[in-house]
Amino acid sequence: DPFHPGFFLNIEQSQSEGFREYCRYTDFEKGEIGSSWKINENKFQRRLFASRADQLIALSIKMDEHQPLTCLTIDENNQPLIKSRYECLPNDVLVGTHDYVHGKGGYYTFVHIKNCNGTIQCTPTSIEARNASKLLILMKIIPFTEHNEDMVREVSSSFFGFSDTYEALFDSHQVKHSEVFNRVSLNLKKKKKRGWST
Repeated sequence: DPFHPGFFLNIEQSQSEGFREYCRYTDFEKGEIGSSWKINENKFQRRLFASRADQLIALSIKMDEHQPLTCLTIDENNQPLIKSRYECLPNDVLVGTHDYVHGKGGYYTFVHIKNCNGTIQCTPTSIEARNASKLLILMKIIPFTEHNEDMVREVSSSFFGFSDTYEALFDSHQVKHSEVFNRVSLNLKKKKKRGWST
């Protein structure tokens, strides 16, 4: 159902006070959002896009210094019409199963830290990265009409086939996104058209 959030992912880090030089942006042409800030001289950067090429959401988290703890937690959606449960698979993929209470089917959610230069620990509702300065997090939402454990295992395993770098995933996404974004152009070079209202 496109009219409600799939899940809420919270990001908590060891340093959370003394923010400065905060910047947030949305790049419509490239299909990317991002933010950056500093705490003391430690620069933090987050970038995210929803890939048309790979059908996933990619999130990059980078810091100048290694952080003792970066914790990704799944919030309960508190939606009375959706029954959710979570589990962490042996390959550190956090899987959520969401059933519609009064409808047929539901959807699966998948969260996986693809690339991390620290250590990872997974629980049924969170993934912790310790002593890391960069993380690549991949997410998927897959609807279903009936439960399919084989599909869950297949999708969970598919994360290992994607690139380890945000930039490589972003490049393939940008090609597809640009085809959609640039399919219409507006030419106001002629003097008569310059007076038209937009």
